[in-house]
Amino acid sequence: MALINGIPVIQHTWNNAIKVTDKVIIATDDMRIHYAAIKFGATPVLTGKADNGTERCYETAEMLGIPDNELVINLQCDEVHLSSKSIEFLAKNHFDPVSTLHYNSDERSDDPNDVKVIINKSCRAVFFTRNSISYNIHVGIYAFKMHVLRMYHTLGTSFMELEESLEQMRFIDNDIYIRSNLISFPGKSIDVPEDLPNGKNP
Repeated sequence: MALINGIPVIQHTWNNAIKVTDKVIIATDDMRIHYAAIKFGATPVLTGKADNGTERCYETAEMLGIPDNELVINLQCDEVHLSSKSIEFLAKNHFDPVSTLHYNSDERSDDPNDVKVIINKSCRAVFFTRNSISYNIHVGIYAFKMHVLRMYHTLGTSFMELEESLEQMRFIDNDIYIRSNLISFPGKSIDVPEDLPNGKNP
């Protein structure tokens, strides 16, 4: 709900997503976000408490009755700089159980809010961590079919998911393929108040 140029962070993210499809839902358990979404013209869904964003995405998709073979994209609100072109690129290049995005950093980041991803030569993500061991920085967006999202929920919390405090490790712990597509630097995600661009538009 922090403002960038007088507009809430979540509205900036929604503005980019709505350029790709009109089927954009804001899923939240916070009434302030729920009412703010209505105010700027979005469609919100009020969920219960969730362990992570993927679980919230699953709950929302279940409430909406999304068919098993329909593509679902989970875009995290803090990715205010992620362009509609990058979102569309992910959707058009989704051929695996799970797909996501990353960019290359010029230097290793010590910021634990920058999630690093280890990728093999087949573009498969083999590990995600907050530790400074990779130049590949993960972008907070995932694409999967509804049946994969349901599988995620059924599997329950995994060991490395807890160890790394990263929800996507549940897929890797259960040998579910994640493809990570390379994009150019999209701009810093808004993880802490210090990441806000001093009132400037993203």
